[in-house]
Amino acid sequence: MDMWFAPAYSIGTNQGSERKKRSPLDIIFRIGSILSAIGLLVILLFLIANYLTLTYAVFKVPSYLYNTVNEPKLFLLAPIPGILLPLYIGKGGFEAVMFFIVIALFLYYSPVHIFRNEGYSLPSLFRYSLKKKRAPPANSNNSFIMVFQLFLAFLFVSYVINIIFTIMGDQPAVPDDLKEGGNIAKQLYLLADASVYEELVTRVLLIGLPLLILDGIRKRKDRPWYKYLLGGDFKVTPRVYCLAVFSSVLFGLAHQSGWGWWKIIPTTLTGFAFAYLYIRKGLFPAIIMHFLFDYIAMGPRVLQQFTGSSLLMDALFSLGILYVLHLGARYFAYYLLKTIIFHYNGLAGKLGFKMRLLADKKSEFLFTLVMLFLLWAVMIIFIVEEITIEDVSAFFMAFKCTPWV
Repeated sequence: MDMWFAPAYSIGTNQGSERKKRSPLDIIFRIGSILSAIGLLVILLFLIANYLTLTYAVFKVPSYLYNTVNEPKLFLLAPIPGILLPLYIGKGGFEAVMFFIVIALFLYYSPVHIFRNEGYSLPSLFRYSLKKKRAPPANSNNSFIMVFQLFLAFLFVSYVINIIFTIMGDQPAVPDDLKEGGNIAKQLYLLADASVYEELVTRVLLIGLPLLILDGIRKRKDRPWYKYLLGGDFKVTPRVYCLAVFSSVLFGLAHQSGWGWWKIIPTTLTGFAFAYLYIRKGLFPAIIMHFLFDYIAMGPRVLQQFTGSSLLMDALFSLGILYVLHLGARYFAYYLLKTIIFHYNGLAGKLGFKMRLLADKKSEFLFTLVMLFLLWAVMIIFIVEEITIEDVSAFFMAFKCTPWV
């Protein structure tokens, strides 16, 4: 595959006869694959919950927007931390309501678009999982599977960075508009807006549009103009790679305002995952992954509007987060290993080195152990530093109520 961390093999596939005696490492991978399959189903439930929350927002947000001012706010990104270049500031009312409806339509259409184009592959993936009792291959080309795996991987990254900053005494900040207890309608609007509009100004305007202009100047256009903007199936040339890095860095820098410096690192890394999805699969998978990150915190907040705070619900949420974080360590190790191998082999080829790196189960297993060790190390240090169970509980509740991208 023509990607910078495209996998070279399918995790968990049997290389020999089914009757061949499995090694301990094969058994570990089999158990991990079963757990991953459960985890992917959990993420699917998160996505369904997000869309239920969006449906609630469709009824809740318009009345708020109709009576507000200075919405919608449109901007462009500048290569300076926290600097957004104002493009247009609306007057609220009907204009803002229509803007939100367009945003909601983008979000509703995104999974429909993927299902129309790739839905045919889902039955075979489900049959594979049921028959083999394992997760779909990690190198699956299906957009939904890729979104779920990358979401797990970069949720893990965000959590680890968040807890490291907390241990260092620099409690990660959250913008006032997004803090728990704020205006729920405003939060639903801002996060839905971010899921779509940020993808348009970072991926479409900073990757798709420059590629359209460059190929047009060189008279090497290989697709209609609108397919440049929608993304997907781009060959990874140096200019594509540079645009992906540039857009991801700007995406990270833009989050410094309101969030603080701690937010730049996880959003830059996650922005690179969004760029990967945009380049390989297109705009709509990137929107879905962004939507997963931003709205995952809103479901519990909306639910509390009807049920109030629940200790049982908070405990279940915390256990669920711990579960998917461990799976995220596995998938982040997988993609990190592929990234290192891709870059090393590419550099070795240019410099004339004969030695090449190859992925195997042992190397991936070691990378996964390192990621799990990192996760448990920061968690243990955090618990020791915080001392009281109340502080630990407060951290998990802050984690629950914090949008990540």
